[in-house]
Amino acid sequence: MKVAQIGTGGWGKNHTRILSQLGVLTAVCDADKERSKEYSEKYSVNSYDSLTLRLFVRQLQPTHKLQINLFKKRKMCLLKNL
Repeated sequence: MKVAQIGTGGWGKNHTRILSQLGVLTAVCDADKERSKEYSEKYSVNSYDSLTLRLFVRQLQPTHKLQINLFKKRKMCLLKNL
């Protein structure tokens, strides 16, 4: 399973670190382009800001059957709000 961390402030920076340590972090996204770039370089993953996130979200797929409905709702919210 691969995980993209959306938001690198507050708890997001801790989640990013742990996901990297687990070897599942594939990308970071933050509205602050500089912070997103900083974390992507620190953890050697892709970087996204709110504009490029829309393209990235369209490629995401849920990894567990029970997550599908919640995933679809979140994906639609992200696509509508960006």
